[in-house]
Amino acid sequence: MDLELILQTAQQHLEAGQSPSNQGHLDIAVYLYGEAIKVDPNNADAHSNRGIAHSILKRYEEALVDFTTAIVLEPRNAVLYICRGNTYYYLGKYNEALADLTTAITFNPRDATAYDVRGCVFNKLEKYDEAIADLTKAITLDSNFTDAYINRAIVFKARGRFEEAVVDLTKAIELLPTCLIAYQIRAHTLTELEKYDEAIIDSTKAIELKPDSAVDYTNRGSTYISLEKYDEAIADLTKAIELLPTCAIAYHNRGSAHLILKRYNEALADLTKAIELDPSSPTTYNNRGAVFNKLKRYNEAIADLTTAIELKPTSSSSYGLRGDAYRLTGNTASAENDYRTALEIFSRTETKTQKSYIWAIRAERGLIRLGISTETTIEQEALRARIVTPEKLEHI
Repeated sequence: MDLELILQTAQQHLEAGQSPSNQGHLDIAVYLYGEAIKVDPNNADAHSNRGIAHSILKRYEEALVDFTTAIVLEPRNAVLYICRGNTYYYLGKYNEALADLTTAITFNPRDATAYDVRGCVFNKLEKYDEAIADLTKAITLDSNFTDAYINRAIVFKARGRFEEAVVDLTKAIELLPTCLIAYQIRAHTLTELEKYDEAIIDSTKAIELKPDSAVDYTNRGSTYISLEKYDEAIADLTKAIELLPTCAIAYHNRGSAHLILKRYNEALADLTKAIELDPSSPTTYNNRGAVFNKLKRYNEAIADLTTAIELKPTSSSSYGLRGDAYRLTGNTASAENDYRTALEIFSRTETKTQKSYIWAIRAERGLIRLGISTETTIEQEALRARIVTPEKLEHI
C-alpha cells in the first residue's frame, strides 16, 4: 500500500471514529498513521492526525508526543500549537497550554478556536477577566461558535454573573438545539437565580436528550425539592439511583426530602448510604445529624455534627443543630457556645439568604430556650424585610 492510499484510508477511519459509537475506527487510524510514519517519518500531517486520534481516545501523553513532533516539522503551523495546547489543557498543564495557545494566536490572530481554548485555560488559572476577554474575542471572530458561548457562560456562572450566563447558554441552544451540556448548565444556573420552574424545563429537556442520565434526574429532583414538590423529587432521585447506584448526591438529596417529610428512618438509610459513598460531604453529616436529633439519638447527632463542623467550620446550621443536641442532653455550656458561634457566623456572612436567616433565628431561639437571652433581633429583622413570613416561622 503506497503512502497516499495509507493516508486516505487512515483519514476515513479518523472521520468515522468521531462518533462515540464508532471509536474502534480510531485504533485503526492510529495504526495506519503509524504505518505512514514508517514510510515517511517527516510527514507532519501523519503525526498530527495520529495525535488527534489519540486525543479523542483520551490518550493525551501519546497525543502530546505526536503534536510535538509535528511542531518540530512545521514550527509555524498555528493549528498544531492549538492541538498541543488543548492536549496540555486536558493534562492539567495550564502554563504550557497558555504558552502554546499564545504562540498560535501570534501566528494566526484570527483563529477563534485558539482564543476559545486559551479562555478555558485562563479560567483554570483563575484569571477570569482574561478568560472572558478571550472567549468574547472568539465569539467576535465567529458569532456561531457554540462552544465559546458555553465556555463563557461557565466563567460567568463561576463569577456569580448568572443572568449573563443564561444569555450565553440560550444563544448556544439556539445555535445547537440538541446541545445537552447547555441545557444542563442553564438548568443549574436557573436554580441559582431561583427560577425553579424554568430549571425544571431545562432538566426535562436534558433527560429527553439523554434518558439514561443520572445527573439530570438528580438535578431535576433537587430542583423539585426547592419547589417543595417532594414526591416528584423522590421519584426522580430514585430513578437516578437506579441508573447510577453510586450517586452519593442522589442518596443525599432523597434523604433530605425524606427528612422534610418526617420519614426519619428512610432519611437515615439514604444519608448513611450517601456518607458511605462520599465521606467528605459536610452537608450529609449535617443532615444526618438533624435526623439523629429527630430520633432523639443525641450522642450520634453530636458526633455527626462535629464531623460536619470539622469539614466546614463556617456552617451555622451544624453549630445550631449541635447546640440543640447539647441542650437536649443538658449540656448548657456547650449549647450556648454553639448557638453563639452560629450567630457569629451569621453576622460575618456578607450575602444573607433566607436559609441563613432561618438558622440564625433557630440559634436565637436556642438561647431563649436555655433561659440565657430574650432577644429576637434577627427574627424581627427578617419579618420586617419580608425575608421570612410568620407562617414560615411556625415551622422553624
